[in-house]
Amino acid sequence: MKQQACPICGSEKPSYRQRRAPSTSGNVPDWRHDGEVSRPPKHEMKMIRTVDRLRPLYEGECQLIWLVPYHQRGAVIGVRGDTLVSLQAQAECEIHVTDKPETRLVDGTPHCMAIVRGVPERTRSALALLRDAAGGGRLGRDGLEPLLLAVEAALADAADSWASSRSECWTPLSEVSGDPGVREELARARPVVRGAGLRSLLEVLEPWPEHFWVRRTGPRGAEVCLHERLPEEWRASAAELADGRPGDSPTDAGCAPAAGEGPRRASALPGL
Repeated sequence: MKQQACPICGSEKPSYRQRRAPSTSGNVPDWRHDGEVSRPPKHEMKMIRTVDRLRPLYEGECQLIWLVPYHQRGAVIGVRGDTLVSLQAQAECEIHVTDKPETRLVDGTPHCMAIVRGVPERTRSALALLRDAAGGGRLGRDGLEPLLLAVEAALADAADSWASSRSECWTPLSEVSGDPGVREELARARPVVRGAGLRSLLEVLEPWPEHFWVRRTGPRGAEVCLHERLPEEWRASAAELADGRPGDSPTDAGCAPAAGEGPRRASALPGL
């Protein structure tokens, strides 16, 4: 039987809700705080993203994200991770797959992220292997947000010159790629574009049909129309990239420049 009094001094055992000096080993609830007794500051829990925990990129490397439908995550990882190890060995680059706390909704379906890191020549094959293993998926926007926002701004400027009665404002892709802002961001994002296996600005825009309508007008011609403005989270990610890179750097924060590589100008034509 539990004792109801102290065996030394004989004082009664305090009730459960009776105020006592707070412990300094953890947070103290407000309802237990005594103004005459100091208490430690409250701690805020913050989840660290997988991307933030990874090592810095080596020279010449880039980082891309392939979105895998969450119900296919097991097919990419395999039993005890055997499939993921095999994919990394075949592609000769790093692949990190996130779990449920780090998912993105695409058309209402949760997708986990497969983070691919390596030289552009190897990341292209890694994305193809991931697509085959998962039976689908799509390229993540990471690293491409500034370029897509520049295209959006160029299309918005072009739309202002059209009559207000027109519901669709199609702009030649060659005119969009000649915009100074698009040229600058295209030069910065070139390693990411190469790492994703995208050969032209046309192929950069095609994965985002919910934002850009693209139609081919010939063997080497195309037109693009802004379907829906890019979401605010894309703008926030673009601002983070801008804060983490030098103003005149030819690469974005998702890539490390190769040794001896100087600034490269993007072509004014749709081809890169």
